[in-house]
Amino acid sequence: MHAILDERGANVVKRYARSRLYDAASQRYVTVEQLRGWGAKGVAFSAIDSETGDDVTSVLLACSRGPGA
Repeated sequence: MHAILDERGANVVKRYARSRLYDAASQRYVTVEQLRGWGAKGVAFSAIDSETGDDVTSVLLACSRGPGA
């Protein structure tokens, strides 16, 4: 299995309908909580919208903090 990387060498996670997040490198769906764990461990990743191709990493992580975050 080969990692799917962006131009910075970060793992690419694609965001599909209903905010499903797919890690192509591991061929499985992941949660925002798992992505936060990656960030805490220093794993570089980018979340890309599958329809537009836009990088939605910061929006995804900011919106998922919930109340009081």
